[in-house]
Amino acid sequence: HVLSRDVKSKIVDEIREAVDQYGNAYVLEIENSRNELLNNARRVFKDSKFYFGRNQICRVALGLDTSSEYADGISEIGKHLTGQTCMLFTNRDFEKVKSDLQSCEDTTFARSGFVSSEKVVIEKGKLEEFKVSQEAYLRELGLPVSIDRGDVVLLADYTVCTEGETLTPEKAKLLEHRGIQMAVFKLTPICCWKKDEGFELLR
Repeated sequence: HVLSRDVKSKIVDEIREAVDQYGNAYVLEIENSRNELLNNARRVFKDSKFYFGRNQICRVALGLDTSSEYADGISEIGKHLTGQTCMLFTNRDFEKVKSDLQSCEDTTFARSGFVSSEKVVIEKGKLEEFKVSQEAYLRELGLPVSIDRGDVVLLADYTVCTEGETLTPEKAKLLEHRGIQMAVFKLTPICCWKKDEGFELLR
């Protein structure tokens, strides 16, 4: 949704207050973003401040170049706020930030577009986790199934995905039904700005 000018201006003020309040600002790459896992990261960093999904406003708040930057050298980190990234303002030192971010890592279900990390085959036979009423749904997902004496039966081994294959929505759904979590939620520091040291590229 489009934010009003007032809301944008309020966020810009908040971000600049965070620059004043905290000693360090990080740009983090987000892999396999999930709301509940982002909320967990917020809890882990409860003395710090995250900004998700506000990259353009963050860049404006920090300053787009040296002539408009809010603090010396801080416009440099804005250049890295592209794609799946977010900002973290904190007083924790880099080693602590790194270890705390690692503690936020968690496996999660892969979504459509994810590149499979392993081969997954469902063996033929009874599929006890599914009800008879789901037969048509399973066929839509591509499974060769039938009903036998009140059980859903897979008629032949079915390869859901091979290693390196890009998942379709149907394949991602099947992996979720099987309880297979291939994706890993990660927040990785790309660069940082420190009040007393300025900008640093971290990778």
